[in-house]
Amino acid sequence: MPVIDFSQAKTLKAIPEGWHNAVVLKAEEAVSKAGNKMIQVTWELTGHNDPEFVGRKVPFDNVMLETDAIWRTILVFQALGLIDADLDPNDQEAVQALGKLEFEVEDLIGLEADIKTVNEEYEGRTNPKVKGIRVPKATLASALS
Repeated sequence: MPVIDFSQAKTLKAIPEGWHNAVVLKAEEAVSKAGNKMIQVTWELTGHNDPEFVGRKVPFDNVMLETDAIWRTILVFQALGLIDADLDPNDQEAVQALGKLEFEVEDLIGLEADIKTVNEEYEGRTNPKVKGIRVPKATLASALS
């Protein structure tokens, strides 16, 4: 019979809201409730900005491959270096000129970006959620290395 000793349990401090450097830990193809193709992404914080949170996970970030939410996909792909960061996601002609981008979902794993998190309540628990993304900013340590 299994036994759990809760006297040794440690609770996790909430990830502070704001910008954090992260890498794609997991990326899987999925379909939304509305039937649209997407990629479910789990981010792992690297600790560049806040070493206390290195290794913490931020799951449930969906990157849509169809529908009108494609503008966010452009921002994610720009931050990950898959699309030119200078492309204006509001310029329809420039976006359409990209044509088809073929990639393997597994190739996203390990790519780095800065993610902006907010904490949201869900079923009585506070969870981090990605609310923004950008090309990673260099840290002083990485600039000196």
